[in-house]
Amino acid sequence: MTPTPSPTPLKSGQEKAPDAPSRVNYFLNWEMAMLPTGIREAFKDGLEVEMGVGPNFNLSKDLGRYWGVGAMLGLGWRLDDRLSADFVMDGSDFYSIHSASTAGKTRFSDLHLTVMAKYRFGTGDFRPYVLGGAGIGFNAELRESAGVVSDEVQETGWVLETGVGIEQRVNGDFFLYLQSGVIDDLLSPSFTREGNLGNPVVYVPLTAGIFFGR
Repeated sequence: MTPTPSPTPLKSGQEKAPDAPSRVNYFLNWEMAMLPTGIREAFKDGLEVEMGVGPNFNLSKDLGRYWGVGAMLGLGWRLDDRLSADFVMDGSDFYSIHSASTAGKTRFSDLHLTVMAKYRFGTGDFRPYVLGGAGIGFNAELRESAGVVSDEVQETGWVLETGVGIEQRVNGDFFLYLQSGVIDDLLSPSFTREGNLGNPVVYVPLTAGIFFGR
C-alpha cells in the first residue's frame, strides 16, 4: 500500500492558497478594498449600483413583429432594510421587416430616465422584490431601404415601468439579479401615425446583471 504523501509544510510567513470558492470571495473583497474609503462607506450607508442586459419581448400590435435587446444602469439609495429609491437609465433597440406596403428595415429605439421604488421581501442572501416607477422616454424610429434611411421620427414622452425580480448574494455587498416586468412608452398619436407604430408601445424586458449594495 502506497502511503499518502504529506502536504508540503508552509514556509514562515507564507499563507495557504485558497480553494476555488474562496478565490472568488477573495477577489471580490480585494476589488471592494481597492475602492476609496468614502465610496466603501457610502455602500455601507445605503448606496446601490446595478447594471444589466437582456432581450425584450414585445406585446404591442406593431412591435409584435420586432425583436429587441436592452440594457440598464441604476443608481439608488436604501431607505430602510427593504425599500430603496433608484434613478434608472435604460434603453432598447428593436428591428423589424415590414410588409410589402412599407417595405424596408425599421429600427425603433428608446432611452428612458426613470425614478423607481424597489421593495424587497426579505433581507437575507436571497431576496425577491417588486419595483415600479415613471419617467421620461426619448423615442426614435428609422426606416431603411437598401441601406438608405428613408424616414426618421423622434419624440419625447412619458414612460411607465413595473416589474419583479430576485437578488442572490455572491459575497458581501455583491449580488447577481434577474428581473422582468413591463415597460409602457406613452407615445403621441402623431408619432405613432408617422412611425407606423401602435400606441402605446409595450414590451417585456428580461434583464440579468450585477448589483452592489447592502
